[in-house]
Amino acid sequence: MGPLALRNLRVELTALRRQGVELSPNRSPFLKLEARTELDDLAAAPNAAARSALAATLGRPLLTFNDHGNAALSTWARRQRQRLTQAAQAPYRPAGPVAPAAQPERGAASGPAVPPPGSGQAIRSRAADGLVDWLAARLLPDVQAYVRTPSVRPQLLLYVGRPGSGRRETLERLLPQLGLKRVEVTAAPGLNELLAALEVNLAATLGEAPPLPESTELARVGPLLMRAGPLAIVLRDAERLSRESVRLIDFLMGLSHPLLVIALTTPAGQAGLEGLLGHHDQPGWLQVIHAPALTPESLDAASLVALPAAQAQHADIRFEAIRQTEGFLAAIRSELPTLSSARGRLSPNLKRTLRAEVAVALGDEVAALQTLALLPGPFTEATAQGTLHQAGNQPEGPSGLEHRPARGLIRRALQACILERVDSVLAVRMPEIQLRLPDSAPLLCFRSELQRAALAGSLDADVRQSLKRRLCVVPVTAQSAGPEVSLTPLTAALGVGGASQTHHLPGGYAVLAREDGWTVMRLGAAGHTVPRLELNFTPPAHASRWQLQLRLQRLDRGPEDSGIHVLHSPSAGQRPQVLSARPWSQPLEEGAWVQAAGDLSGRHLCLSVQASDVILHLGHPQFS
Repeated sequence: MGPLALRNLRVELTALRRQGVELSPNRSPFLKLEARTELDDLAAAPNAAARSALAATLGRPLLTFNDHGNAALSTWARRQRQRLTQAAQAPYRPAGPVAPAAQPERGAASGPAVPPPGSGQAIRSRAADGLVDWLAARLLPDVQAYVRTPSVRPQLLLYVGRPGSGRRETLERLLPQLGLKRVEVTAAPGLNELLAALEVNLAATLGEAPPLPESTELARVGPLLMRAGPLAIVLRDAERLSRESVRLIDFLMGLSHPLLVIALTTPAGQAGLEGLLGHHDQPGWLQVIHAPALTPESLDAASLVALPAAQAQHADIRFEAIRQTEGFLAAIRSELPTLSSARGRLSPNLKRTLRAEVAVALGDEVAALQTLALLPGPFTEATAQGTLHQAGNQPEGPSGLEHRPARGLIRRALQACILERVDSVLAVRMPEIQLRLPDSAPLLCFRSELQRAALAGSLDADVRQSLKRRLCVVPVTAQSAGPEVSLTPLTAALGVGGASQTHHLPGGYAVLAREDGWTVMRLGAAGHTVPRLELNFTPPAHASRWQLQLRLQRLDRGPEDSGIHVLHSPSAGQRPQVLSARPWSQPLEEGAWVQAAGDLSGRHLCLSVQASDVILHLGHPQFS
């Protein structure tokens, strides 16, 4: 910063002080402002009526950023608007699970046969019902905040989730609690097909005989819609919509009728669907929600009833279940978690579900992509292209691959969220859990380890062996000779319960954010390189010591010198090739809670996590 800039800064600070705004108290070298916002007014509201009125005014932020001529800006503004609205309304939503809607008795004469209460099928059914109820209760506040009842105009909701994440079952539980009848129809590229399916299903919902299609005009479904009352139209496989068939949604959105249109799509189809429906991207008209990942508190006794009693009562089994299944509903339904370090084979049903997810996104190119699942990740893009060309030129390789550009396949897999970019070191800012990964990150890996394992298990063993070579190099962490980190056992165990939210990070890591701290998880594969995760906590300006309560539940080291370390953070400039790790006063062992403490060095407290499989519970750091 030059002399002129410094002089201008001093002038601005002086002008602000005259207005009563102090950015550098006590002439501190750091600028800081704690300004009162509408969220503070919301927290200080004297009663529920005042809070509701204030929350309503915060429901539509960033209105001036709407620019329908700029699709990227409109998408960014909508996502930021949704995030800000949820943050504003979250503290004032009812706490605790919402009672599920009454369901028809399973033993009714018109329903399917009920399995015996003690059978494995009945146990799985009860567990699945509990998990779906939890998903519906988790989504209900967000949907209620968007769907204003009674509404005088239609609203559009994009529900994004992986196949097998329970989207349809969740809506079956959720929509009756909103007072909406549900009509499902499978999306189609042709307008006439979609219109006919909607007309038939609407008539069935009303208990009427479907009218004969006298014309192909959209208006013919109007009388049925008016007689149906408050309604939710669920479009399955919405990524199949075309420019022609999306005219039906345009027609529905123009009605003056309480109507909610829900388009179910996958992460791979989200971008294309948003492009088709972008002209409806106005506040209160279009909302995007994502199927939440299951968390440890979602696994009640019914979900774990199939386990031995000794394991089901163990508190750690819930975290192991989420780690081993990646919080994926289809995986939890298929796989029984275990406290053992040995990793079992995927069940045939789960393999089919995971492969079908890739097939939906990439079609017949799944046969080519599965060769990348054999590479020990992370791997470079050049290596991926070479592997795809090599597999296409072999007689036993996927037929026709040589006619498809490998680069295009990798790009489509990235857009479909099957592959993701990753770096050898992942620096995360805490407590926001923010990771800035450059677009030019040199490495690739599969977003889901379960999906990678399902694809890799479909090829012959000799092909798997020919591709096992490591391609990622993680910078070395050397042991320091400086002051050590003290470890003090805690007599009272800290709680890790309560509501949590899953944050997916590249490289297989996931962070569960709780009110009292965080839990770091990773599901890895033997022989693969493990990126290093660095959690950076910024201390106050004059702090010199830190304390952190932690518990290591599981640690399976990777092929490198990995584990849990406190790093000497660099003071400025570029990251050194060899980072210095603070030595522990005693080995960090699995099991009990401990309190780590030490002197601060550098700009922040940096906790390094590098392990093939890990569960690490953390409290909030304290600085003094």
